Amino acid sequence: MGQMNKKAQAWIFWIIGFIVIIGIVVVLVISNQEKTIVYTESPVKIDLYLRVLQPNTEISLKGNYRITNFQNGYELSKGELLEKSYTLIEGIKENKTKIYCSADNHYSSIITKEFDYNEKTTNLSKVDCIVNLIGKPKIESYKNLIEGDNLITLNVSSAGMFNHPTMCVAWSSGIVSVNKQNPSLICYESIWLNYSEYNYQTLEYVLLPENTYRCGEWIEKCESVSGIMCNPMPFEEPIRLKNKVDKCFKLSGELKNSNMEVNLDIKTNSLNSLDKINVFLYDENLIYNEITLQYEYLSEYNEVNLGAEDLIYEIK
Repeated sequence: MGQMNKKAQAWIFWIIGFIVIIGIVVVLVISNQEKTIVYTESPVKIDLYLRVLQPNTEISLKGNYRITNFQNGYELSKGELLEKSYTLIEGIKENKTKIYCSADNHYSSIITKEFDYNEKTTNLSKVDCIVNLIGKPKIESYKNLIEGDNLITLNVSSAGMFNHPTMCVAWSSGIVSVNKQNPSLICYESIWLNYSEYNYQTLEYVLLPENTYRCGEWIEKCESVSGIMCNPMPFEEPIRLKNKVDKCFKLSGELKNSNMEVNLDIKTNSLNSLDKINVFLYDENLIYNEITLQYEYLSEYNEVNLGAEDLIYEIK
């Protein structure tokens, strides 16, 4: 009888031990699952009130908008914006978006909008999209062309904003060549960077496409970059200037109630009174390109001029 009790006790011991081991395994599995589960915030529907304004005003303009997902560019909503009031855009589900807006006679704008806790709690957000009135450019110079080597300084200025100014030149038979001194683009804000932002989730910088660099909000294609200097990639003139100009130079990110000097090295040979150089100054505007499905700064789209009328200045 004592022998039987010892066997029973042994079986009970082994059963208890087995149960304990199973329990430990279950606890470890559950614990490991909890560590690997990624909890994501469910997007809420937010009613967005949007208007487009000139800087430092409270008068909203009639315009258009497009809202896209920040990560993949998927279109969430697009349409017209009311004049003199907010436009209600219902049910935006994404937490982080890009909002593009435009208005006649103004430069388009794009902002990144990430809804905060209060907006998600109230399901309500108000956003002002700022657009700048297209300014009026001007070119002045104080020298005439002479035989041989010339250095002509052009003073390029703008009343208001003139976005991404680019200069093209066309010359007659007595002109041998026209070149811009210091063709590099200068970033006065900082240095040229090849990334757009820092992603705090992946702890990585979001790199821009190859040969693409930014100076603040100014984006350019550069063959090479050295600190504040960008050597711009070759580019084609707008279709409206095809076969009308001989050479083009990019000047800067913008002119806004400011001016810059553009120095041109010009060589002439057998110069006569009919010889001249025509200088064309044009700007660019931000649009959504339906072909590339990207936001791009362009001077024209489908042969339509997107910004100010081209300024034409004559050097003789």
